[in-house]
Amino acid sequence: MELLVGDWEKPSTFRKARVSRVDASVEIDWAADSAFRFFPIENDLMFGKRLHLFDLATNKALTVSARAETRDLVDLVELDKTYPLEATVWAACGKDEGFSPLFLLAMMRRFARISRATLQEIQARQLDPIELKKAWIQISDRAEAEITRVADTMPETPIGVAFVDSAGKPGWIGHDTSLRCHAPTVRGCWPTVTAAGMS
Repeated sequence: MELLVGDWEKPSTFRKARVSRVDASVEIDWAADSAFRFFPIENDLMFGKRLHLFDLATNKALTVSARAETRDLVDLVELDKTYPLEATVWAACGKDEGFSPLFLLAMMRRFARISRATLQEIQARQLDPIELKKAWIQISDRAEAEITRVADTMPETPIGVAFVDSAGKPGWIGHDTSLRCHAPTVRGCWPTVTAAGMS
C-alpha cells in the first residue's frame, strides 16, 4: 500500500492524503476541529472516530454560509433527512454568535451553488443538479418558515442551542415542544463514561 501525503510541516487545520494500492485509490481528509461541540465524538466502524452527525450538520451550515462548494450542499440536503435544516441552523448560531438563525440561513442561500461537474466527480450516486437545487430550495424555505414561527411564538427560546429529547437525540422544538435546550460546550468533545458491568 502506498501513502502519498502533502506537506506536513506547515501548521494547518486541514490535511489531505491519497492512499492507493494496485489500481484503486482514495483521498482521505483530516481536519482539526474545535473542542466546542454539542455532542461527544462517536465511534465509527469504518473510520474509528468521527464527529457526531449533528455537529457535522452545524459545521456544514456554517461552512455553506462562507463558501460555494457543491459537496457541502449535497451533505446538507442529505443531513436534513436526519436533522431538519431548521434545527441545524438554529443550533449552529451557538458556534458562531455573530449569526442569528435567519441571518445564517440568508448567507447559506447566498452561497448555495451547484456544479454539474462537481456532482460527476463525487460519484457516490447519480445526482441531478436540478433535483438537488429543488430539494435545497424546499428545505431552506421550510427552515425559514419554521425558524420564523418558533421565533414569533416562543420568543423566550434561546438561540444557538440544540433541542433534545429525554434520550439526548436532537430534534426540532417546532415539532415537539417537550424537547429541552442543549447548549454547545467545550465538554461536548468528551466521551460519555458509563459504568462497566461486574463479572
